[in-house]
Amino acid sequence: MTTRLLLLIVGLSCALVCLAEARVIGHARTTSQAPAFVMDDSEGRAPHQQELQPSVEAAFRAESYAPQTVAKLAFFNRSPGVGLQVFRVGAERARTVKNEMRGVPVTRRTMIGSPTARSVIEVRVGSWPSGVYFARLDASDGRLGFAPFVVRPRRLGEHRVAVVMPTFTWQAYNIRDDDKDGTSDSWYGDWRCNFVRLYRPYLNRGVPYHFRTYDLQFLHWLVKHDKQVDFLADTDSGEMYLGELNPRVTGASSITNVTAMSYGDMPLFLFHLLEFMDVDFEFDVDELNERWAQSHNLDEWTQFILKQTEDVTELITQAPRSGIWRMRGNGQIAFARRDTDWHTVADETEAFYLRIAGVGQYRYPGADLGIMVTRGRFMSEEHELLDRARQWITGIKGQFSSVPPGAEEPPTVKPEPFGFKML
Repeated sequence: MTTRLLLLIVGLSCALVCLAEARVIGHARTTSQAPAFVMDDSEGRAPHQQELQPSVEAAFRAESYAPQTVAKLAFFNRSPGVGLQVFRVGAERARTVKNEMRGVPVTRRTMIGSPTARSVIEVRVGSWPSGVYFARLDASDGRLGFAPFVVRPRRLGEHRVAVVMPTFTWQAYNIRDDDKDGTSDSWYGDWRCNFVRLYRPYLNRGVPYHFRTYDLQFLHWLVKHDKQVDFLADTDSGEMYLGELNPRVTGASSITNVTAMSYGDMPLFLFHLLEFMDVDFEFDVDELNERWAQSHNLDEWTQFILKQTEDVTELITQAPRSGIWRMRGNGQIAFARRDTDWHTVADETEAFYLRIAGVGQYRYPGADLGIMVTRGRFMSEEHELLDRARQWITGIKGQFSSVPPGAEEPPTVKPEPFGFKML
């Protein structure tokens, strides 16, 4: 029994991802009046000055390449006297700073002339092991640029473990203004943008956002412990399974995986993993359908992400707690109990709230305030919010208090436990 048959069994909606432009609805927003202190870990932010540092702007035309193939590197600005050298990330000993990439060289430095915008050159990929690589580009005027790419295995499944690099997420957080209209070409920079362009240079001299703090440490761990894995980019398989859609685009695990585990079933991504590892498995389709058709297994849940929609930026002085909240008969809500398990929600009068924005942080257009999970539905068949949903939204937002920001620098606030967009 294959995973595709399982997708038909669960009966969830299919989704289409265009590999040229991954179109996903977004709500993040920034404005020309947005202050410089908008937190850089959140949506709706403007680029920092360091990210706008002049550089050699280039990007590969594909997210990954097989060994002994030819990669195409496209340039996006004019750069005099450019030298190119390819490195592999992970085994380097030198400390990596925020606006550069470092690695072990796999080629010699070669001069490629003075490329202009729209120039495309060919870079030969050697018989290199699967991994994360980058081209280092240095111009005679002192500018640097980095263009990362993935070398995938010659054959999918050479190793029992695959690491999928979050290249979709890298581009989602790439708030580069490609069309020069004054706003970012990603929903993380402007709520009016509902797509992300792929295969373009990253800001910060070409270093993906948060690469040093998120990806690099894991790559170092793999080398330190001599873990041999297949490295893949988000689009390497050429196929998009339902259970992979959300993790590939957002980096978060789909709630369908969590729901399956809550009923003692295997989450969808484990079937994908078994298939990837060529492990034979089988299950009784009739038994599975019969179990899910039983009345006590038929329930409805709503996951709701609460965002700041008002066009104001203020310092939060009071925020609702994470845990179970209860709605009274008059529509007012109150904190019921501290909990981290949303399965303990008893009925539609209760909801689990996960706080994202807390005291000392800023609320601004597009900011995530929190996540709510409750039983029942929040939307009608016509995709309109129900009155119950509006009551919960009003109730939770009423728990926030905030004041206009002062002229001083904002405090550094550490993220609280579970304060991340993942359930």
